[in-house]
Amino acid sequence: MTNSPSKRPLDVYLRLALATLIIFWCFMIARPFLVMLIWASIIAVSLYPLYKRLIKLLRGKRILTSAVMIVALIALFIIPSIQIGHSLTKTAKEIKRELDSGVFRFAEPDEAIQELPVVGNRLYDLWNEAAFNFETFLEHYREPLANFGTWLLKSIVNVMGDLV
Repeated sequence: MTNSPSKRPLDVYLRLALATLIIFWCFMIARPFLVMLIWASIIAVSLYPLYKRLIKLLRGKRILTSAVMIVALIALFIIPSIQIGHSLTKTAKEIKRELDSGVFRFAEPDEAIQELPVVGNRLYDLWNEAAFNFETFLEHYREPLANFGTWLLKSIVNVMGDLV
């Protein structure tokens, strides 16, 4: 069985195309995890000196050192996330209660808001309108506020998902 010179380039091109397709497929499978892998690498490299010091402090007990670091890192990421979630939930409940009872009121804008470059005057006017006539403000800006709220909620969910 001999390979003719005319079939050899075709065979090479097919194998190269198949290898490229497999590499692309692997990348597409791994893509959702790339952000986590990048952050894991950054955290691992930056905490390695601390790990080496803890090993010396704990007299060479690598498993204990790893366990201490894992618990500390989980606490470092989970506790603030829980506190943020609790605070957001509490604030949302308070705002809803105030809206339902009709006592919700924006604070009046500070005059310094007008000094902000580019957006100062417009932001001050919007804030002032919301502070003095909230119902009209909601009716007038319902769609942009809904879009912003959706965007904000998705962003928060993405950040929380990345933290977890």
